[in-house]
Amino acid sequence: MPGMIRRARNFLRTLIRREHWWAEAWSGLMLASFGAVSLMARPEHLHALPSTRSFMLLMPNGIWQAVMAASGIFQMVTLLADSRWRRCAAAFLAAFFYAWITENQILFSYGLHPVILLSAGWIGVNMFAVSRAIGGLR
Repeated sequence: MPGMIRRARNFLRTLIRREHWWAEAWSGLMLASFGAVSLMARPEHLHALPSTRSFMLLMPNGIWQAVMAASGIFQMVTLLADSRWRRCAAAFLAAFFYAWITENQILFSYGLHPVILLSAGWIGVNMFAVSRAIGGLR
């Protein structure tokens, strides 16, 4: 039993030391999920949602979803590769897409809605990752 407790404590210490890593992993997973779910949605449903309006103004339907899903997957892959500059690029790209999602929610959807706090939090996580990468921390 004491060995199990020791392993649990070591696991928790590892999680705490790498909490920024986990935040970036969740960010990538959420972005990839948003892109994949939007890709599987029928186009008439996406046109009915005002929160996806500016995506379709700039990119054809199917392209923007694939780009978002690929960006989320890219962020998760760069975390495993442990390359500082690739992580910086992936975090910046994810922050850009989360900012775009937030802008869509504010301008075309519900205005200041509590869901904006979630995407604003992901922007913060990714910009913190960018600052860590530029500062030389992994």
